[in-house]
Amino acid sequence: MQVPVFNNNGVSSQRRASFSQEEYDKVYDAVYHLEQNSRKDKTRQIREMLLNYMEFAVHTGIRPGTEMEGLTWGDIHMQSDGTNIVCFVTVTKGKTTKFTGTREIVCRDGIFSTISNLRDRFPNRRPTDKLFRLAPKSLVLPLTKH
Repeated sequence: MQVPVFNNNGVSSQRRASFSQEEYDKVYDAVYHLEQNSRKDKTRQIREMLLNYMEFAVHTGIRPGTEMEGLTWGDIHMQSDGTNIVCFVTVTKGKTTKFTGTREIVCRDGIFSTISNLRDRFPNRRPTDKLFRLAPKSLVLPLTKH
């Protein structure tokens, strides 16, 4: 039996574009400025969540989209060796989990301030609650100008 040979003359994959620190700071400052100048509380919440989303992606390396949208409070774990605390995030959904299954991400130290901001916004969170969500209407705080 003859087996045909297929040629693959497609374009080789290329590295995705990335942000320099200066570009990231510029985008972050622009979103922060938008959040501070929001007229409606829901708009402010969305922009505040976007800032946390951006920081979370940078400090974890988790892909924005499916990997981050599926994260819950139960996916965040802290470990201490007595002098250092390390944060881990369990990724259960996304591009790579199809092949590798659930994976643990070791976070950069900057993640602690992001988690603290999210925790302050959701003091009555449960392990099954999504990490990136808007506050229920009953918990919406009045909009204040600084």
